[in-house]
Amino acid sequence: MAQGSATGGSPVKRKVAKERPLRSVGGVTQTTVSATDLDIRDLVSATDSVTVGNAAASGVYVRPGTSAVFQVQSNSANVATETTLSAINTKMVTGTDIGDVTINNASGAAAVNIQDGGNTITVDGSVTVSATDLDIRDLDADDIVSANCRFYRSSDATYQPARLDKATNSIQTIDYSHHEIHAGSHFTCHYSNDVTAVGEQTGIAFNTPNTTNWIHMFATATSTGAAYFAIYETADLDVDEGTDLTIYNSDRNSATASTVTTVETTPEAGKATSYTETQLAGATLSTATEIYRSYIGYSGVGLSGAGGMSRSDAEFILKQNTQYCFVVNALTADDTTHNIILEWYEHINIA
Repeated sequence: MAQGSATGGSPVKRKVAKERPLRSVGGVTQTTVSATDLDIRDLVSATDSVTVGNAAASGVYVRPGTSAVFQVQSNSANVATETTLSAINTKMVTGTDIGDVTINNASGAAAVNIQDGGNTITVDGSVTVSATDLDIRDLDADDIVSANCRFYRSSDATYQPARLDKATNSIQTIDYSHHEIHAGSHFTCHYSNDVTAVGEQTGIAFNTPNTTNWIHMFATATSTGAAYFAIYETADLDVDEGTDLTIYNSDRNSATASTVTTVETTPEAGKATSYTETQLAGATLSTATEIYRSYIGYSGVGLSGAGGMSRSDAEFILKQNTQYCFVVNALTADDTTHNIILEWYEHINIA
């Protein structure tokens, strides 16, 4: 019992509720519930609502009654509204029209897979297909299938198709050195010199670039008297002994210059060096390695192509960053004219 007092009156007795211990009724433990503004009554659907704040990644389980309506909301946007779970199941599982659906597949070339269970997929409306002259049907005897054949590689990543002559339907081809003329990377130079004694020499020399833009050389020499024609590698000639020799691009419309350089203190690109018998004697051609020799001029007028007369067999791929000298050496004391013709193309080697 507690006692209190009222203003101007006698003491008033008040009852204080006692906290009862937990007890079990019918096997269920009863618990004291503390609540603020507790409203225990039947809810009114028009005005009442219940908000369930579940923890992250946990579920909310709702057991509906007959004809219950469920509205699932996320950021105030309805995800689905149906009167029964059965109706939701009908739309989402059994394939009934569920309205507009947007599928956001992963970036890149990820595909969207549709599992139809072996049935027919029907699309209402139009379907846009990106294709060029798409013709999906069985081919018949009048149909022609054209293919762009990759015939040769012009660079690491570029392929060119085969071309046919319109009149004969023959494949149009040219050999590679001829192609390099068209590409503007085929060059030529020549030099003639008169000699009168045995052992007198006429020569052309140059340095190859220290790159993989390699020199593919065809060398030809003539002599009106007996002589031999030789090619020397790592010539190591004394500088500034010869004369600058012009090199011509075989495509006279091209401004591309050769990458070879002269034998000078300051080598000049796009030119070679020519030598008379006196100049070549002064350049000291003694430490070179002879990589080719043929004898010419024994029947009055001789002609020799390095490696033979067949151009396909005559090609030398010269070593990069190396000096070469092409020499005609007289074997008679007769008045003799030497002539050297060099033709080459420059091509970047593809490993």
